[in-house]
Amino acid sequence: MTLLLIMEQIDYGGLSYDDTVTCSKKASEMGGSQIWFKEGEQITIDDALKAICVVSANDVTVAMAELIGGSEENFVNMMNAKAEELGMENTHFMNSHGIDEEGHYTSAKDIAIMSRELITKHPNILNYTSIWMDTLRNGEFGLSSTNKLIRYYDGATGLKTGYTSNALYNLVATATRGDTTFISVVMKAPTSDIRTEETKTLLDYGFSTYETKKICSSNTILDQITVSKNVKDKLETRIENDVYSLLNKGQNIETEQVITYNEGLSSPIEIDQVVGKVEIFDKATNEKIGESNIVANNNVSKSNVTDYLKYVFEKFLLKL
Repeated sequence: MTLLLIMEQIDYGGLSYDDTVTCSKKASEMGGSQIWFKEGEQITIDDALKAICVVSANDVTVAMAELIGGSEENFVNMMNAKAEELGMENTHFMNSHGIDEEGHYTSAKDIAIMSRELITKHPNILNYTSIWMDTLRNGEFGLSSTNKLIRYYDGATGLKTGYTSNALYNLVATATRGDTTFISVVMKAPTSDIRTEETKTLLDYGFSTYETKKICSSNTILDQITVSKNVKDKLETRIENDVYSLLNKGQNIETEQVITYNEGLSSPIEIDQVVGKVEIFDKATNEKIGESNIVANNNVSKSNVTDYLKYVFEKFLLKL
């Protein structure tokens, strides 16, 4: 969740990778996994992400929480607000780093929810979670990932290991092969080797059993429609994004589309403007597979007086 809030700040313009974070006294005194971040020391946000993703640096995590939230306490409020927004019903954060604390808890489902949000909305995080080895402080401090899958599992891209004396060994793992990405969550394993093996078993099952198929392609032309306040041009519409479905290997399905345009569509309309949505359903089960925005494929200007006179002339007077 800390990584999710950091990436939101970066992708929405509040931070850049070249900005710096300064270590506070509180951050420097954090125990557990760390990079021995010294009070007053500065590192870039880029290096901070490396430290958090690769070695679970609690000291850097607190420093980033203070940078974004003003204090770790306020940042934790942000974490809980985000959890509520995402529908994480069995999660409550008490700190930014995950060290055992009364009232600090989550579930496998909720970890999967926030992990999906992180990798789908902020895919650049995978540049950090897929690091096997790197360095900080001009090469003086080495980093080595505790997620063995990064090196040894085909398609592994992350995501995060965790350990405390109460939670034991945990791993949320992500792996991609072709168009298919799976998220696996293993919690409370007795050893790090067991969490790795259990994760491999889950991911192997996913990749051997299912495949992702493209059901609807982006840029597919849908319609040419008339919009109000324009009498000379048609609005051509297209699907904005690819729509995929996870199916059993070898399975094929028939689909149908339900197209809904925004009420009161009126010119002027600019190319790429969202004008509606298309929902894709499995024809046999009526189960919704996915959806995409419908966008304008051309500009439609507002008609002027001359356009209306020409329209009336062509429509009515020529017929007379």
